[in-house]
Amino acid sequence: MLANELVTRVVGTSFNVKAFPEEDVAEVVVHTGKVKVFLSGSAESRQQAEDKAKTLKAFDRAVLDRLSHSIKSERVIPEIIMEEVFDYNLDDTPVLKVFAALERQYGVKIQYPESVLSECRITADLSDESFYEKIRLICLGLNASYELVDGEVVVTSDGCQ
Repeated sequence: MLANELVTRVVGTSFNVKAFPEEDVAEVVVHTGKVKVFLSGSAESRQQAEDKAKTLKAFDRAVLDRLSHSIKSERVIPEIIMEEVFDYNLDDTPVLKVFAALERQYGVKIQYPESVLSECRITADLSDESFYEKIRLICLGLNASYELVDGEVVVTSDGCQ
């Protein structure tokens, strides 16, 4: 994708691009998967630019400063991406329902052993917690663990306690 002079190459993902000609910056924010970003240029220099491309993963943002012709990348905190609000004041709520709500609300894929956790329920007030704190507390309550792999949350568990 070419947005003015900012090229974004899709590598199987979802992302947003903001690139308005009248603004001094353009940006790409990756929600899932990966993209490569680099400056456009002449056909001869394009391969060199692509070789130096920045690869962005989920929760990465690249910002092009049009004045300096430089691209900087950084991690971003997931934002709520849908209008529906899930009540995180949980009372004997199936954990699978909570994981599904987190995926929808934050746009982050959560992998978990569904058959192992299908009977697990959780009671906690996670209303004022960040996404990662919600995941951490849920895993703590389940005696489970999690890790981030390519922008996805991967939960490991032997079942409810």
